[in-house]
Amino acid sequence: MIAQQYVLPTGLTLAGFSLTSWQDDKPIVLCTHGWLDNANSWLPLFLELEQHTWTSAYNWLALDFAGHGDSAHRSADAHYHHTDYVFDLYALIQSQQWQSVILLGHSMGGIVSSSLASVLPQTIAQLICIEAMGPLSGAEKTTVEQMQNAFSSRMSVYQKMIKQPSDWETLIKAKQHAGGLNESHAAIIMERNVNLSHTGITWKTDPRLRTQSTLRFTHEQARKIMQSIPCPFTVIMGQDGFERVATQATSRKSWLSNFDSVSLPGNHYVHMQQPEALVKILENLIES
Repeated sequence: MIAQQYVLPTGLTLAGFSLTSWQDDKPIVLCTHGWLDNANSWLPLFLELEQHTWTSAYNWLALDFAGHGDSAHRSADAHYHHTDYVFDLYALIQSQQWQSVILLGHSMGGIVSSSLASVLPQTIAQLICIEAMGPLSGAEKTTVEQMQNAFSSRMSVYQKMIKQPSDWETLIKAKQHAGGLNESHAAIIMERNVNLSHTGITWKTDPRLRTQSTLRFTHEQARKIMQSIPCPFTVIMGQDGFERVATQATSRKSWLSNFDSVSLPGNHYVHMQQPEALVKILENLIES
């Protein structure tokens, strides 16, 4: 894996790694991760990709979102809105002048990528979402309650001392429990989410990531975003994944002009659990 770092026009630095040395003439597969995860969640897939010759025709890039992993935190007066994540990727692609980008996003990464595909229709060649089916949305009647809960969660973060992890074993068990992960996969993710030293363990992740969103798109806004995605859109679901994703795949597929779905054994982290099967799916989608 080759470390990569990009400074956006806003001054924010995003970090990640590519599968091999970067070559500007190759199309890009941009891999984005879930909430409170990081680029390391793609390591099992990248290790499997190394075993296949067809993958050498592409630049594979796993990126940390702002506030996650090795990427920079937003400024002290900022927060982590959905549209901010979308703009970060928009600014990255535009400033690097990338073309024919394939978006591969897990969970929050898929949600963000869905919005990005709608606003960069000439640049995004394909959208592949794992355990995600477009933007999160809510009923208009919940608007005030959503803001109240969001502001309360912000104040809680500002007023409390951040509790650092007590020890590695407890940290890994907590991640296993939260994500339904095995010990190895939990460790892979957490190694990039914390600083390990002889003095102890400290978080890399920004504590503001744990605050609630201020606003949700309305259902109509979500529909408009997804109807504006012209590229092929494939959703890959874990058979024991989030029920919300499966429900949305059924209810929202009529919004899309070029849509397909695939199911694999596994849970919300099916991309870590089934890398070999996932590579076969990606070869079929990308190479065809």
